[in-house]
Order: sequence, then structure tokens, then C-alpha cells
Amino acid sequence: MMLLLSYLQYYVAYIERIIKFINRNGYIQIALNGRNFCMACKDALLLIMRNALRFTAISGLGTIFIFIGTVAVTAGTTLLAYLDIIQFKIFVKTDLSNPFIPLVFVFLISYIVARQFTMVLGIALEAILHCFILDEDMQKGKSKSETASAKNTPPPLKEFVSKHL
Repeated sequence: MMLLLSYLQYYVAYIERIIKFINRNGYIQIALNGRNFCMACKDALLLIMRNALRFTAISGLGTIFIFIGTVAVTAGTTLLAYLDIIQFKIFVKTDLSNPFIPLVFVFLISYIVARQFTMVLGIALEAILHCFILDEDMQKGKSKSETASAKNTPPPLKEFVSKHL
């Protein structure tokens, strides 16, 4: 029975991740095209399936940058709090016998804040990729050529995508 429950929890968590993925990309498509939710989700899934390699690469890079950003902000904030508690005494005026407890709170709060900000960055990266690919698709529709490039994309982004993706 416990094994069955653990499998059930795994599948529920997996379905939850899929639904979150569909919702996030559906909302990006709603913002870009202004269509209803179901059609936007369908458009997002079709766009992702047509450009799976690009989305995988950007998602991998985004995950790496989100992790590095979160670690850097969390470590930097905790280090500054440690230096303030031990040496500078700008915000903490009294001597603490054990600075570990306040540092744990600083670490947790800075991790939560950094994670929220970097998640917004990740969604922005996905939205930029959606915009770029939609721009390319619109230009392909107008010129009837498979090699049409995005018209409204900034040149540095065009160069990066043509070199790396």
C-alpha cells in the first residue's frame, strides 16, 4: 500500500509540473496574442514542439543563470550580514554571543527573495524566446521562405540565436 501511495504521489507531482509548464507558456501566449486560454495553451505547445531544441537550450541556460543568481545573491547577503554582525556593527549594534541564528534567518530570507526575483527573470527569458520565434514565424508566413529571419528582433539577439541555436 505504501509503494502504491508513493507511486501515486510521484504521478500527481509529475502532472502538477506539466500543468504549471502549460499554464506558464499559455499565459505568455495570452500576453503576446491576446487569445483565450485554451487556444493560447495549444499555440504555446505547438510552438514549443516545433522549436524543441531552442526551448531546451534556453531553458537549460536559464536554469543555470537562475541557480547562479540565486546562490550569488544569497551568499552575498549572508556574507554582508556576517560582516555587519561581527565587524562593522552598522545595523546590529549589540554584541551577539552566537551570530548563527540571525545568519540563518538572513540566509533564508535572502534565498526566498533571490529565488522570486530570478524566477521572474526566467519567465522573462521564456517570453523573449516566444516573441523571437513568433516574429520568425510571422516573417516566414509573409515571405514564403523557410530561411526568413525575424524582422523586429534586435541585431545582437539575431546574431546570438544564429550562432548558438
